[in-house]
Amino acid sequence: MLPCIAVAVASAGCTVAQPQPGDVAVHQDRPYVFGHEGIRPEVLTEGRDVTWLSTNVIYVTTAPQTLHVPFQDLSSMDNILLDFDTSVQLRVIDAADTLKRFGPQWWENNVLSPYNSIVRKAVKSEKMAQMMSDPVAAEKVDQEVTEQLRALVKASGIRVEVMAVNLGKAKPNDNVLAQMNNTAAEQQRNLTLVAATIAEQQRKLEQEAKAEA
Repeated sequence: MLPCIAVAVASAGCTVAQPQPGDVAVHQDRPYVFGHEGIRPEVLTEGRDVTWLSTNVIYVTTAPQTLHVPFQDLSSMDNILLDFDTSVQLRVIDAADTLKRFGPQWWENNVLSPYNSIVRKAVKSEKMAQMMSDPVAAEKVDQEVTEQLRALVKASGIRVEVMAVNLGKAKPNDNVLAQMNNTAAEQQRNLTLVAATIAEQQRKLEQEAKAEA
């Protein structure tokens, strides 16, 4: 999910590293015979670097970035199924350490599953109406999820800053939405019937009044 893309460029028997603005280049040495294998602690933040052909270059985005994590059928406190398109804003602080200890897929392997649990529990703590139309309640849930995710990442030792989490607008899933639309349509039919009955009674009263006159 994170744009940690391994690229090795061969030029005259060498590997060339040249990070774009907002990225750093991390060298992963894979010597054929002599030398040490693994991630170098130093990263290339700008410019151009030429190294051994056997060395792999991994580009990591260290500028703030946003991950979108969709959820379907999360149950609210009143057992209404809701869908969300959550966003997590984060920034990699130490690219070399993160890759060395957790690999390029650190989010998928170490954070995504507990993040899912955090969001599910947070949504379960509020009713559907609060999640859909109460901005104060929604902001409270966002803050709770942000703080819990920060604590999780810090405890795991991953050198990444969690800047903010936003659950986005809650949306009833398709079945619940269809039921809500049917209920609204039925309520509108009832209102129309009541209005028609009142109008008919009023018309009848007016005719009786004319007859008496």
